[in-house]
Amino acid sequence: MNEVAVGVQEGARWREQVRRRWLLIALALLVILSTSPVVGHHIVGAVDWLPPALEHVGSLCMVSLHLLLAPVHSAFHWLLGIGLAVAIADRARARFRSASVLRSASAALGSPSAPFQAAAANVGLEVGQLRILRESPIPAFTAGWLRPRVYVAEDLADRLSNTELAAVLLHEKVHADRRDPLRLSALRFLSMTAFWIPALRRVADDLADEAEIDADSVAARRFPLELASALVTLAGGPSPRQHSRHLVEFQPYDLLERRVKRLTGDAVVVRSRISMGSLAAAGIVLVLAWASGVMVLHPLPDGAQGGAPPHCLEHTTGPLGHVFCKGGALQWKDLRCPHRA
Repeated sequence: MNEVAVGVQEGARWREQVRRRWLLIALALLVILSTSPVVGHHIVGAVDWLPPALEHVGSLCMVSLHLLLAPVHSAFHWLLGIGLAVAIADRARARFRSASVLRSASAALGSPSAPFQAAAANVGLEVGQLRILRESPIPAFTAGWLRPRVYVAEDLADRLSNTELAAVLLHEKVHADRRDPLRLSALRFLSMTAFWIPALRRVADDLADEAEIDADSVAARRFPLELASALVTLAGGPSPRQHSRHLVEFQPYDLLERRVKRLTGDAVVVRSRISMGSLAAAGIVLVLAWASGVMVLHPLPDGAQGGAPPHCLEHTTGPLGHVFCKGGALQWKDLRCPHRA
């Protein structure tokens, strides 16, 4: 490989590392920003930097805003509770599906055949971590949270060459060594918990793609072209009826194309699932969450819970009718409305 090609690949790897860092930062920010205004003040206690004496900020009536946004804050509590229940149910369902697939695929209890043993020894994968499946809908995958194991279809040794088989096992070994099943399950749990922020799930999906790219990068140090060839062979498959649906679910076409191109040294255009629409929706939701979370910190004066704020005597149409008070000013003391008699 010439120096120009090497430089191009090094530049691509650097951009991928920067992309992963930004995705992790985005994930952390979305999780913190979406949950802290909902539960933060319940954990640390109310603060006194919004005293009852602060009746207005400019012309904005603070009591009206409290009355209007308190139901919004309560709605986020419900959403968070529903999200936790949905995330727990989703992870339980995933565990059940995984166990069901392994049972239906009937794991071979005997020792792997000679090609599998040779390929495992070639990449340093312990035979005890390797499980051979009969009639597996997925050619190769890694499963298990605390003690991940590599599962491969029994016919893989017939469909791939020895080096291609070793490349696939090395790729899966990277997933097992990094406990990617546990990490990706945690990402899925977080994205489902805050399901009302679509961008969070898309960030988690992008990070799941990056886990595949990371494993490819390690395997490509020894078997770049062999791994690319194995991916193409397994994606085509001799029995599309058996494999196509699962390959679409576990290996989206755009990710497969990206993996093959980068392994063969071709230019790659990385497409993110994060759209401007999802970012705009996340921004709106976060503004509502924080605005409602801040306003519930403002204590209501006595008698304000039942209707119009008592300090605005001329407003009797409810909180929505007096969000803005005439001639309001920034009041840090117990001042009356400028229009009040």
